[in-house]
Amino acid sequence: MTPTGALRARWSVLMVLVTAVLITLANVAFTSYVQRQGDQRQAEQQQREKRAQEASQRQTLAVVCAWLELRINPEPPPTTARGREQLAADQRLYQQFGCKETKR
Repeated sequence: MTPTGALRARWSVLMVLVTAVLITLANVAFTSYVQRQGDQRQAEQQQREKRAQEASQRQTLAVVCAWLELRINPEPPPTTARGREQLAADQRLYQQFGCKETKR
């Protein structure tokens, strides 16, 4: 300190530098904290979207399987070649979609 009570120039400069470093560190820490929160929210949103998409796919598959089940059990059975071909194609689709497994 000077005789008048003022700080010497080097201490003033040092206090300004220390303050700048502290502000910079606080800014970096806060930015990292906010980024982690954003990343966590984004990961949670992606998981919710994935679960919703899977549920939608299961629901769609159930509807398709129900429709195919009606088509592979016609009353009366097809009598034409084209009708039998269509029945065979529907039966293949029923198996390819795994409809038997989804009913369990």
